[in-house]
Amino acid sequence: MNWDAIGAVGELTGAVAVIGTLFYLAYQIRQNTSSVRAQSYNDMLVRQHGIIQEIYNNPDVCRVWLDGISGGTLNRVDSVRYTFLWLDLMYHFEDCYVQYKNGIVEEHVWKRQEALLSGSVGQPGFKAWWAGANSYFLPEFVDVVSSVKPMDPLHQNPETGEWVRAKEFYRDDSDAKEFGDDA
Repeated sequence: MNWDAIGAVGELTGAVAVIGTLFYLAYQIRQNTSSVRAQSYNDMLVRQHGIIQEIYNNPDVCRVWLDGISGGTLNRVDSVRYTFLWLDLMYHFEDCYVQYKNGIVEEHVWKRQEALLSGSVGQPGFKAWWAGANSYFLPEFVDVVSSVKPMDPLHQNPETGEWVRAKEFYRDDSDAKEFGDDA
């Protein structure tokens, strides 16, 4: 065997090694992308759960939420609470949208977030709040929110126990005892 033949075998071996390395790197990138997507999805759920948990674990915050979303008049403190609840939620939705647009989360993940948002966009309190607060958000996201088709929110009918879609969130006097009010 001469040196030319040995050199050719060496080049062939090097080319095969480079191709194998490229396949390995492609596999690793795919695995990393999958891990990033899973972590992003988990982070979104944890953040969303934290916001929602604050509403359902705290009767005072829940009262502010219900009064605000129905378009009721809020005092100054409750108005601030309502504003920050919505800022927190809307920044969450905006982040989900941006991650979707950047290919980090898949379309079905964003569509589920959009479906959650659709239960609020038609509510009087959201509409009034959004009209004044939308300038805090990316213009593209404002356009997306404007295009979300409102869906009646889900709630339980207190008379039948049945879960139904309601035209509006409301707070009647029967809620007062639960919230510790004298309504």
